[in-house]
Order: sequence, then structure tokens, then C-alpha cells
Amino acid sequence: MKSFLISTLAILLSVATIVHSGPIPDEFKDVAPDIRETCTKLTSVSTDLIEKAGLGDFVEDDKLKCYLKCLFDQFRLLSPKGFNFEAMLGLTPPKMKDAAVKAVKDCRDTTGKPDDMCDLSFNLHKCFYNSSPDQYFIM
Repeated sequence: MKSFLISTLAILLSVATIVHSGPIPDEFKDVAPDIRETCTKLTSVSTDLIEKAGLGDFVEDDKLKCYLKCLFDQFRLLSPKGFNFEAMLGLTPPKMKDAAVKAVKDCRDTTGKPDDMCDLSFNLHKCFYNSSPDQYFIM
């Protein structure tokens, strides 16, 4: 069950912020703090930048970019080949399917600097936000 919860959370990361005006779903309140703590420690990003990004203000900051990559990494959505949209769709709960399909359509061609997965992650998060700002959230 915990594995399913984590997989589902990966999808919500991609299409839906703990700082957004809507609350984080109850199913994810237990794991969100651990994910945020892990990625914050790994990147030393400021909480202020995370909160701004959750509201759609994506500041060009290397630590923020790598924080967003870390979020994807927690759910194995990134590989050297890029972002795995199919895995994201395969894990999407039925109630989130429409938003996830829209995000894939809108963001499939998103790129980053060559060989820079942090930059790709940053650009994907911006695209996901723009695709469905009302459902976007960051851990």
C-alpha cells in the first residue's frame, strides 16, 4: 500500500504545491514532509524559492532547479533519456487522469540545457504549472 501511495504521489507532483491555496490531499500528508526534507537537504534550496515556485513564480536558481529534479528522482520519473511521461500516466489515479494527459500533451516537447537534468526538471515543472495551475503543487 505504501508503494502505491508513493507512486501516486509521483503523479501528483507532476500535475498538481503544498503552498498552493488548495490543501495537499490527505493521502500524501504523511510522505510530503519527508520528501521535502530529503530534497531540501540534498540541494540547500531556500523554502522561499520552493513556495514561490508553488505559486507559479519560478526563480532561475540552480538549487531550486536541482530540488525539482530531486522530487522527480524520488519517484524514478527521470532517466538519462529524460522524463518518463508514460510512467507518469501509468501511475496517475483516475481522478487526476485528465490533468495528467493534458500535462503530457502540453509538456512532452519540453527541454533543458544539454545534459542538465536539473534544468529539464525546472522547465517541466514550469510547464506542468502552466498546464494546470489549479492542480499544481510542490512537496
